Amino acid sequence: MFKRKATPEHTAKAHENAHEMPEAVTAPDAGATYIHEGCTLSGEIHAASDIRINGTFEGKIYAEKTVFILSKAKVNGEIAANRIEISGSLTGRCISRELVINASGFMEGTVECASLSVSQQGCFHGTSKPLAQEKESIKTGKVKSGGEAPLQTATEGKLNDKAPAV
Repeated sequence: MFKRKATPEHTAKAHENAHEMPEAVTAPDAGATYIHEGCTLSGEIHAASDIRINGTFEGKIYAEKTVFILSKAKVNGEIAANRIEISGSLTGRCISRELVINASGFMEGTVECASLSVSQQGCFHGTSKPLAQEKESIKTGKVKSGGEAPLQTATEGKLNDKAPAV
């Protein structure tokens, strides 16, 4: 009822200052799972949408889309997702088509992916191997290797030992 009309000059200033907003203020995507800074969780997460973590998580994550490990996040466990982007700290195992480690990102563990990108200031300590069964590894969470246990599926939430061989 008593709203101020936006002038072109006022709107232009808002767009200029949009890049100055801190990460915690920006709203996450609708439908995305978000673990805020200061929040600690452990267990398993199964999601059909993006997952954004800025707190602490220990356990397994299965996502059909992207898992974002944000700058203040500390994650310890296994992640199976279509894409993983690390700006915080991740210790464990990843299966993904694409893994990106940004400038402030730290990854320690085993990675199985088709595309690995590490920023010049990013840090990766561990083992990297090509994604053996691109579609099946992410869909079923299984890895094609000797001694490692299979991950669970993102949608079924149970072990899938009857995945077709590629």
